[in-house]
Amino acid sequence: MTLRDCVLFVKGSLDAFENTADIRIADLDFKHAHPDKAEKWMSTERILIDQGWYTSTEIDEGPDSTCLLTRRST
Repeated sequence: MTLRDCVLFVKGSLDAFENTADIRIADLDFKHAHPDKAEKWMSTERILIDQGWYTSTEIDEGPDSTCLLTRRST
């Protein structure tokens, strides 16, 4: 799965007591509701939910060394 043609919405607040940010990502491209695509999307969503990707409870397999954006300790 790739992340392309998406919009990032950022709403921030800076005050004396707390700095907060509400960040949301949206894919606004029109999707054709072909039954095969809908089934694949639902299957992918179920996997993400079951494996804890939305709740940050996924199994940590360590840093991905193939990602160019991975932070590296120096």
